[in-house]
Amino acid sequence: MIPVAPLEDLRKCDQETSAVKGEINLIKEAANLLFNNNSFTGKILVVAGNGNNGADGLALALLLKENNYDVDIYRTRGNKSQANEYFFKLIEENNIKQISLNDDFNGYDVIVDGLLGIGFHPPLKEEVFNVINKINASSAKVISIDINSGLNGANGLGDIVVKSDLTCSLSYYKPGHFLNMADDVMKQKINLETSIKLNSNPYYLLADDDIKQFIGKRPHFSNKGNYGYLSLIGGSDNYQGAIKLCNMAASALRSGAGVIKLAAPKDLKEAILPHLLEATFFPLSEIDGHLLFNQQEITSLLTNSPVCVCGMGLTNNHETQKLVSFLLKNYTGTLLLDADALNALANLNKSIILNKKCQLIITPHIKEFSRLSSLTIDEILSSPCEVAKEFAKKYQIILVLKSNTTIITDGENLYLSNKGCPGMAVGGSGDVLSGIIGALVSQKRNNILMAAAAGCYINGLAGELAEKDINELSHLPSDTINYLIAALNKLLF
Repeated sequence: MIPVAPLEDLRKCDQETSAVKGEINLIKEAANLLFNNNSFTGKILVVAGNGNNGADGLALALLLKENNYDVDIYRTRGNKSQANEYFFKLIEENNIKQISLNDDFNGYDVIVDGLLGIGFHPPLKEEVFNVINKINASSAKVISIDINSGLNGANGLGDIVVKSDLTCSLSYYKPGHFLNMADDVMKQKINLETSIKLNSNPYYLLADDDIKQFIGKRPHFSNKGNYGYLSLIGGSDNYQGAIKLCNMAASALRSGAGVIKLAAPKDLKEAILPHLLEATFFPLSEIDGHLLFNQQEITSLLTNSPVCVCGMGLTNNHETQKLVSFLLKNYTGTLLLDADALNALANLNKSIILNKKCQLIITPHIKEFSRLSSLTIDEILSSPCEVAKEFAKKYQIILVLKSNTTIITDGENLYLSNKGCPGMAVGGSGDVLSGIIGALVSQKRNNILMAAAAGCYINGLAGELAEKDINELSHLPSDTINYLIAALNKLLF
């Protein structure tokens, strides 16, 4: 797993290391790493801001000059950090040319972005705004130091942001390297390890080997009972496809669900049966095309079923609320709530979550999580890792906060999955994910947090493989399902 540093923890460790090693020495260390891990050619412009990110850039410019590269600098106006002033004096002593905002940025082959670091807070000053626009309008290769100027290191959001060909993170990756806008402004990113080390637990970005190790190989001496029984509850007249996609994903994944029982309103039988190749249909009482809660039926469904996925296409009504309430109060297995089950949960008293008998996984997107948490969408987007971790810890659940980079946390540990593609931003993708997670949890109940994380990763990888052969406009959720085997083959073999 690749460590990702919470910003406040990293700042504290940076200060502690600076007190021991000296701020100037740490900046020289960063400059050496930047110099030795990049290929510089032609004419180079280093754009330096007023803080220590700018000081990193100035120190790099000195190394480039010492090694006979053709390098100029642009330095913003305003109050400077002590380290920034220290390196600028050396810039002057070495006669490195300083250009103005009126000069042409198009004459450079490489522009190094050292304007703003992870301590940036909006709004942008007019000068910085103009410099960022000039960098983005140039034809030069752009290398950003630590993080793209204008991008928030905690959440990956920004208004005007430098678009880089390469971003060189220093010490540790930050959440902003992966969340929200990150992939739209960074073509490539690498992390350069420095002597700064975290004293606390980082977040972790998942990688292929993590999933391969987690899934492992099945023993020959096993049977369907070793791999769990999974129940899926969903569907209505208006949303027949949701539960079918969920079931198709759980079945096509072939990752561990020994037996799948698909429960839906009985009038959907004719629509659903043609899609049931590996699962068993369990009819539920219905009224006006949607579920009519029947305690005896649900109890029978969940007998000997340690994992239940609920909510896909149920419709948000009082019957769904009764179902969700009953499951939380009575079910003792692992329960995943998605879609309309989450909407129903948002309308119930949250104390029901604290008093639940089950292990609970919820898989909201940002808007659904806003309803559940009573936070605004902006509040969530501004601190997604922190609010997700806090919510999961408060309610003792596993939270899968879906986005282009998905956050998976139990309140103590936090994983990031940045697999996926724009074509997956379509209705039904969440139903597929729920089926995959349910199938993995049914096999790996000893570590349901990692099972949920692995489900997110496999789902995203399958979507990426599908989009390579199709395109982002034509991508359907069923395409993701069709590429699940390819995704597993890529990970496991």
